[in-house]
Amino acid sequence: MIFISENAFERREPWAYQAMWVGMISWCLVDSGISIFYGAIHNVLIINLVALALIGLPLLMTKRHFYPDSI
Repeated sequence: MIFISENAFERREPWAYQAMWVGMISWCLVDSGISIFYGAIHNVLIINLVALALIGLPLLMTKRHFYPDSI
């Protein structure tokens, strides 16, 4: 994600926006699923949801820079 954000995301390439979402959502789903399976609900609540909000909200706010015709 750092490599994408420092290069393609900065140049506002649409695939970078999608890659950031896909990476974040897939990580959150896999990590949360494994955490729930092993009973580590606190990891989902304290780490995953907080990270999802801290990364997801800025991504939502930058969507218009990648897709100006949407919204």
